[in-house]
Amino acid sequence: MADLEAKGLKNIRERLLVSDRCHIITDCHIQVDGLEEQELGGNSIGTTKRGIGPTYSTMAARNGITISEMFDEEVFARKLRQLAQGFKKRFGDLLVYDVEDEITRFKQYREDLRTFVVDAVPIIADAQKNGNKILVEGAQAVMLDLNFGTYPY
Repeated sequence: MADLEAKGLKNIRERLLVSDRCHIITDCHIQVDGLEEQELGGNSIGTTKRGIGPTYSTMAARNGITISEMFDEEVFARKLRQLAQGFKKRFGDLLVYDVEDEITRFKQYREDLRTFVVDAVPIIADAQKNGNKILVEGAQAVMLDLNFGTYPY
């Protein structure tokens, strides 16, 4: 938030909302992104290595972690440990990741983000009904869609 405010965005803390359905990118996802690119060798797809692909994969596999689950410490810790364990089985010692460190770090994130997380569905529906402008993020939009995009990339 401080970075956004320093760049001149006014009242960002009052205007920014995050959907409770949003999936979390963990350090584990980021490392896996790099390892998956290495697996592909010369056929790599050129990801940003920021964990977006692995997060999308865990979302589709229904074992990802939503931001709303982050607020339940037990659920978050259990799901993150399971996620890390699955990736560890796949990548072995190549995955250097401390799940307990990340669980601890997320305690602060939980407090920092609490006021921004909302059920966005009724908020967007009300804004649309009232004719308000709505800004949504969609990096590369439809081009990353599995059915209508450039799949298999």
